[in-house]
Amino acid sequence: MVSRAGIAAALVMLAVACAQLPPLRVVGVSNEPDANPDCSTVFPTGRWRLVHALEPAISGSPAGVVMGVTLIDSDKREVEAIIMTLEGLVLFHARSGGDAVNVLRAIAPFDSPRLAEGLVADVTLLFLQPAAVNTVSGFSADAIWTCRYIRGDASVVDVMPGPRGGWKILEYNRRARLRRRVTADRLGDCLSTQGGRLPCHMDLEVFHGPNYTLKMSLIEAERITEGNR
Repeated sequence: MVSRAGIAAALVMLAVACAQLPPLRVVGVSNEPDANPDCSTVFPTGRWRLVHALEPAISGSPAGVVMGVTLIDSDKREVEAIIMTLEGLVLFHARSGGDAVNVLRAIAPFDSPRLAEGLVADVTLLFLQPAAVNTVSGFSADAIWTCRYIRGDASVVDVMPGPRGGWKILEYNRRARLRRRVTADRLGDCLSTQGGRLPCHMDLEVFHGPNYTLKMSLIEAERITEGNR
């Protein structure tokens, strides 16, 4: 006999799986790849080193608390992601630039090839402005200002205001199905980030196999310059 909790969880997953790209009342359109649809300030510019406490859960199973170190170069569109235990054991290490992903180390529970590629895609979505062929800005049915980035493969990224002065990022595949959702809280008093608009907390939800969630709490943020490389 299926419990009420099990039925509720199944209904939630079904609703997410059926979530479709919402319509916008369009205010502005651009076909310039580098156009700024008024949401680009969500993403850090330049080179950064970020350290987060991570709480991952894969297919609903918590994987404990780990540390994440992320290197970002927005100009070159390069990211490097490292996940390690609190004792310093590296569980996952990968670099990405352009369309190439180089996985340097991946051990359980991060050793699935699809999961490894997905983690790099997560970091790219979180910290790099989407590479779009078209950008559209306007209002949702709930009157929420939204910046829509349309990629070359017809997938879409929506960026919009979120709770407590933060923002949301929603990624849809080319069939307009919700694939990832990010909820970020704006930087408060957790630390100084040398002028960057980096959130103290981010929650990432991934809805394609394997499904997983990632809670991120910012510990350290450093802008990388020639003097501190």
